[in-house]
Amino acid sequence: MNKFLDTSIIIGYAYDEKKFIIFVNNKKGEFVISYYSLEKEILSIKKRLKLIINEIKKQTPDLKKLLENKEIYKQDLFRAEKLLAIKEILLKRGLDSNKELDKIQEVFEIRIDFFIQKLIDKKAVPIKEINFELKSSLFTYIQNHSDANVLASGIQYHQENEIVLITSDKHDWTKENLGWALPEHSQLRKKYPHLPEIEYI
Repeated sequence: MNKFLDTSIIIGYAYDEKKFIIFVNNKKGEFVISYYSLEKEILSIKKRLKLIINEIKKQTPDLKKLLENKEIYKQDLFRAEKLLAIKEILLKRGLDSNKELDKIQEVFEIRIDFFIQKLIDKKAVPIKEINFELKSSLFTYIQNHSDANVLASGIQYHQENEIVLITSDKHDWTKENLGWALPEHSQLRKKYPHLPEIEYI
């Protein structure tokens, strides 16, 4: 069956994390991505990583100050801490840490672009076609604007093209959240009667 990918799959691949590499290497069926992931989330993660790296490259990085930037997410702090540790290792080895951090950014972007250009088979549901009521109902339960848009795209696409939702997010991407957002016998469920299965990486 074709796979509708959460943005986290592409990001995990770009960071060269083993479980995502294994998933991609064992690809079966088509990989589908939402236009929201492509046009909003991918651009956002590239920009956020650049902001993080620019802070880490400073003489005295301030991760708390980094979080004051409204474009930075709380979960980005983990990546910032990891990159700061890498910088410290590079400095101990007498290497040019700024040059190496720039290289990390470059490789990350190359891997994302490769994934999109070579591994994605279909792009689904233009942003302006995402159903506002569906997205809003999903947001009520998951409290995550990006996930609500991507999940809404997946549900809409699934009505005519059977897919499985693929994610690493076991908190927001759940069968229960889909059921609560589209309760049986509701008008929304009548419009979107088929809910896709979810598989986790």
